[in-house]
Amino acid sequence: MMAPHFPEPVNPALAGSAPGGPDAGGAAFESDG
Repeated sequence: MMAPHFPEPVNPALAGSAPGGPDAGGAAFESDG
């Protein structure tokens, strides 16, 4: 999940699950990954 860096627009489910919202979620995943 964290290995492949998915673009933010393709991260609706992950972003939704992550706290902070879609933008924050996507950024967090990319930054953390």
